[in-house]
Amino acid sequence: MNDEKAEANETIYIGLFGSISEEVTKACLELIANKLPPEAKSLVFLMSTPGGDVSSGFVLYNYLRALPLRVVMYNVGSVDSIGNTIFLAGEERYTCANGTFLVHRVKGTTQNDNAEVSYLHEKLSTVVAEEKKIKKVFMERCTMPSEEFEARFAKGELQDAEYALKYGVVHEIRDLVLPPRTKLYLVAGSSQ
Repeated sequence: MNDEKAEANETIYIGLFGSISEEVTKACLELIANKLPPEAKSLVFLMSTPGGDVSSGFVLYNYLRALPLRVVMYNVGSVDSIGNTIFLAGEERYTCANGTFLVHRVKGTTQNDNAEVSYLHEKLSTVVAEEKKIKKVFMERCTMPSEEFEARFAKGELQDAEYALKYGVVHEIRDLVLPPRTKLYLVAGSSQ
């Protein structure tokens, strides 16, 4: 009985569902840093996200890569936009057979109708830099050729599990099976 409890505390399941935002990223970091059992050795993320804030996504990606824990990602629906970058933080990556992935260009917004050239240049340079960072993660963490990434990135086409497997976005297509009485930590603010 104690062995079961110890094993359950070694592998922690975290649900990350909904849009990526500054609040969701903070909640995820808070959960990992302060609320998980000290004996935790593995984090298994169940993900389905439409994406969201690129800067927040990179904070979470970099944090997960720095952890002294085994990080496993599981696409349980659709991983889109900056969600792909977070997903690629996992050393092990899986998807359900009906899981999908969407990569597309970064969208910039401006709320200043009377924007100066310098302001517009700043916005454009930010979008360009974010796109370069996303591509760098894909090139380092997958087997996808640069030309293939550029084609998918430009078109923004939804891709299936087989495509993700072919290019190393996932290591295996397999149905999610949770151990009995699995405790799932939901990241606050990620439900939508």
